[in-house]
Amino acid sequence: MVLLTAALSGEWSVGVAVHAGTTRLAYVALGDVRLESPDERLTPDFVSLQDLCVQNYSRPMSVWVGEDGMLDGGGLLETPHNIWCGFHAAGASAGSLLGMAWLLAVLALGATSVYELKTWVARFEEIVARVEDLGLTGRLCNYAVLLLWTLLWLLLVMALTAYASLSPGSIGIGDAQFGGSFSLVRAMVLLTSVCGMMLAAHTLRLWDASQMGELLQGLTQARAPNPNPTSNPNPNPNL
Repeated sequence: MVLLTAALSGEWSVGVAVHAGTTRLAYVALGDVRLESPDERLTPDFVSLQDLCVQNYSRPMSVWVGEDGMLDGGGLLETPHNIWCGFHAAGASAGSLLGMAWLLAVLALGATSVYELKTWVARFEEIVARVEDLGLTGRLCNYAVLLLWTLLWLLLVMALTAYASLSPGSIGIGDAQFGGSFSLVRAMVLLTSVCGMMLAAHTLRLWDASQMGELLQGLTQARAPNPNPTSNPNPNPNL
């Protein structure tokens, strides 16, 4: 669900664009852009990035800002179409990678859930037993799930890298900023990294659970206060 929300959300890049001679606040998604009107009474416009890319705009006028902060010498007539083409290419690349990542996420979560819930759900236990009858032991299944999590992490990183490298730095006026959807995928990379490391430590047996339990128990006992404090160790009362 989180991955679908990030892929279908419309805030991958945020900046100021110029459309039809009007300055608009633009929220760029993977396939379209939402152009907010300066007048809050008007509804925003949703325009396809591909349509903006193929339009043959005339050469836009440059923007000069005078000493009083006002536009001098004319303003930007339209955001150049090569900028929209850059966002279209970035969205297409990131969208295809996120689509493959979504399939891997479903497989990884499904396999992990079936294997971990076999002790509570009888149906899952039957499925695991049938898989083991085919020669796929629990350890081999853990390796397969670890491979899926690794590929999922790789695809998420590639999607972020592709979008960051292909998307232009501006939407028309000023710099563009990465939006909430981009940050959401970054959070998914962090979550996938933590889950992958935990699964790798369990599969590769990087630590012994019993030894970790003894270590935690020893730390707890060391930090606990002594209920029977000893008497004064100094036998000389004059000191």
